[in-house]
Amino acid sequence: MLFALAGCGTPAAEPPSEAAPTVDELPPAESESSAAEEPTEEPDTGEGVEVLDRAELSIADFSFRPRTVTIVVGGTVVWSQEDSAPHTVTSDDFIFDSGTMAEGGDFQFTFDTPGTFTYYCEIHPRMTGVIEVVEAAEAAGDFTIAALGGEDYYSD
Repeated sequence: MLFALAGCGTPAAEPPSEAAPTVDELPPAESESSAAEEPTEEPDTGEGVEVLDRAELSIADFSFRPRTVTIVVGGTVVWSQEDSAPHTVTSDDFIFDSGTMAEGGDFQFTFDTPGTFTYYCEIHPRMTGVIEVVEAAEAAGDFTIAALGGEDYYSD
């Protein structure tokens, strides 16, 4: 018996006419992530931070604005509730708590000791803020005393 096979296979590959480039000869690949990267921010060195003796913050669009302020010991922070949803201003260590505030309400607290005080809204815990309290002598060195802080926002 004799069998003939036709069309069952692939033709033999012909050797390349030129040698394939080596890894060193290939152009650098542009990754998708590097093409879409945004510039990175420089770390905060603390220079140029405005130190306040009174800071007025707003509560609007489910955020504390500004999110971070620096005040001197004895300085007062006032939060004005401008959002239609109810909110609280509650320190993580329960040193201060506004209770539930409706739109149009406000709350103030005077900081008598230096330190970092973090706070949040008990109703919306993703809303957070930071109050940095520094000694007046420390503020006079690298900082400028001003009426209002910068803008560092948080939003859901």
